[in-house]
Amino acid sequence: INSHHHQAIDKLGKGLIVTALSEDGIVEVMEKDKKHDAEFFVLVQWHPERMDVTNPFSGKLREAFFKACEEYNRYANLTQSIISIP
Repeated sequence: INSHHHQAIDKLGKGLIVTALSEDGIVEVMEKDKKHDAEFFVLVQWHPERMDVTNPFSGKLREAFFKACEEYNRYANLTQSIISIP
């Protein structure tokens, strides 16, 4: 993980759970505790946009976000589709 932050999570917000920690115990990923909610919600403490899309962390996160956008577009009957930029 390319985490270069000088700040970190101290207390989790209500309804959030930690799903990944760095080796030094810093919270790197949080999600909603209710997985059954339909909306996409993931918080990361690194910069996946600065990583290679073939990276197992950033690539999967990008795929999951695009999938959630596509599902939302279908659900909301939107006429515009998202454009994936490689």
